[in-house]
Amino acid sequence: MKSKLKLIMSMTLLVIFFIPTVVFGEEQAIPYSITPILSGTQENTAASYFDMILEPGQEEELKLLVKNNSDKEITVDITPNTARTSDSGTIDYSGIEAELSTTLPISFEKIVTGKQKVNVPANGKKEVLFKVMMPKESFDGAILGGFYVKQTNISDSKKAQEGVNINNEYAFVVGAKLAQKKEVIEPQFKLSTIKVEKWNERHTLGIKLINDAPKIMSNMTLETMIYQEDKQIKLFEKRNFSMAPNSIFHLHEVIAPSELPKGTYKLKIVIKKEDKTYALQKNFKVSTPESLAASDNVLNSDKQEYNRLYILIITILTLGLFILLTIIIYTRKKHKKR
Repeated sequence: MKSKLKLIMSMTLLVIFFIPTVVFGEEQAIPYSITPILSGTQENTAASYFDMILEPGQEEELKLLVKNNSDKEITVDITPNTARTSDSGTIDYSGIEAELSTTLPISFEKIVTGKQKVNVPANGKKEVLFKVMMPKESFDGAILGGFYVKQTNISDSKKAQEGVNINNEYAFVVGAKLAQKKEVIEPQFKLSTIKVEKWNERHTLGIKLINDAPKIMSNMTLETMIYQEDKQIKLFEKRNFSMAPNSIFHLHEVIAPSELPKGTYKLKIVIKKEDKTYALQKNFKVSTPESLAASDNVLNSDKQEYNRLYILIITILTLGLFILLTIIIYTRKKHKKR
C-alpha cells in the first residue's frame, strides 16, 4: 500500500509541477509624454499636431517636448514616418511596411531630418528639433506624416527577480500635415489587384483599394459585393475605415473557398462619406480554387492538433484532481481506523 501511495503522490506532484505559474509585475505609470511645440506658422492652433502651409523650398523647424515622468533616465527613439493605411483600415504613423500610391509627390522622410535617439534625465524634459525642407517643386494637397516615439531602455531587472514580469511599453505619435497652399482636393479612389489569398490564417478575398488623392480620407464606410453574371452572390458586412493621402488599403474580406469556385466575377465597392457616395467595380477571375482547398485542409489539421492537445491537458488535469481526491479519501479512512 505504501508503494501505491508513493506512486499516487509522485503522479500528483508531476501534474502540479506541469501547471504553469505566471507572476505579474506591479502596475506601471506612463513614464513619459510628448507634445508638439507649435510655431507661428501653425494653421490650426487648436490642434495637437503640426499643421503648416509652407512655400516651395521653405525651411521650417519642428520642435517636440519630451517630458520624463519617472525617477530614472529614459531613452526614446523618435522616428519620422510617412502616414500609411493599415490592413485594418486606419491611418498609421509607426512605419509599417504598407504600400504607397505612385501618385505620392514625396515622402515625409525625405523632407524631414532623420531619426533621433534622445536621453531625458529623471523627472526632466528635453526639446528635440527636426528640420523640414519643402520641395522646390509645387504639389497639390498635403503630405501627411508623423513622429513615432518609443522608449528603448526599458529595464529587464524585474524579470530576474520575479520570474515573469509584464512591462507596459508606450508609444506616442505626433502627426504633421504639410501643404503649400489651401485648396479643395477631390477624392480619387481606384481598385487595383483582386485575388483570393490566405491572410492571418484565414481565407480571404484580397483587394487593393487606392487613394490617389493627396487628401486625408477619414470616417468613411465601405460595403463590398461580389457579382456573377449580374447576380449578387455575396454581400460583406459594412465597415468603417480611413485612408492616408496617396496610400493603399489592403482590404481583406473573409470568404470560404466553396463560395468562390473557379470562374469570372465582378467586385463592387460602395464608399460613403457623409452625403457623398463613390462606387467602384472591377472584374476578377478565380482560377485555382484547389490551392485554397489544400490550405483549408492544413488549417483543419492544425485545429485538430490543437483540439488533441486541449483534450490531453484536460485529461491530465482531471486525472490530477482524481488522484488528489483519492489521497484525501485514503488519508481520512486511515485516520478513522486509528
